[in-house]
Amino acid sequence: MKPQEHLNRAIQDMDIAVKDILSDQKLSLTEKDKLIFPYIKKRKVLQQAIEDLNYLDERGEVPVGDTCKMSQYR
Repeated sequence: MKPQEHLNRAIQDMDIAVKDILSDQKLSLTEKDKLIFPYIKKRKVLQQAIEDLNYLDERGEVPVGDTCKMSQYR
């Protein structure tokens, strides 16, 4: 299983938790905001991680010799 799939699964689990918080009628809007805020921050981090992993998968491996020309000048 690819790391992106695990991250997507974690995002789905967080979305479910957020929906549960939003559907709770006993909480005020301020309380809901306080409870949801950490989920939003985590979700942004996970989405960025997915984007970074997708970029690395698309780019492929770069040979080490092609990236650094410093050894030619030694």
